[in-house]
Amino acid sequence: INKFINNESVSNEDVVIWYGAHFSHATDGEHLLNPERHSAVISGDHVVGPDLRPVRW
Repeated sequence: INKFINNESVSNEDVVIWYGAHFSHATDGEHLLNPERHSAVISGDHVVGPDLRPVRW
């Protein structure tokens, strides 16, 4: 993402992020996510994408 950041201010601007997600489906009943993930993190066989966390909200 660094190549898209150019230090322009986003104050009073609408920020749009386009994200594409891809995942592998476990057909053999295996759980693909790490069982050590923190319990507050949404998890499951079909969860994909980044964890979005607001900063200074």
